Amino acid sequence: MTSIYSIIDSAQYGLSVESVKAYVATQNIANANSHGYVAKSAHFDSLVKADLGSSGTSTLDDEISEHVVDATAKKISLDSEVVAASDAGLRYQVIADVIQKKFGLLELVYGGKK
Repeated sequence: MTSIYSIIDSAQYGLSVESVKAYVATQNIANANSHGYVAKSAHFDSLVKADLGSSGTSTLDDEISEHVVDATAKKISLDSEVVAASDAGLRYQVIADVIQKKFGLLELVYGGKK
């Protein structure tokens, strides 16, 4: 049986991943016209490896600069970065909505709504 703690941890991890993806995309958009700026990307497999490789004392957000954001030698496409940021934002919102509904059900089961 899955514990509530593992469900919360999974949801928190999902929110962190989408937050990192949105952060990277918005940084690319903000620096699109900066001379010498190299586009960065955050791929799911990199995020998982960074999280699994951490000592357990750091969070996924702490791993961004060292492990997650990989520089690529490509020109920044504003269209694709806006899509990536929007996609990450929508996924984040969906995860947050699901969490809110699940906690609403837990509140109903354990405490009852008045």
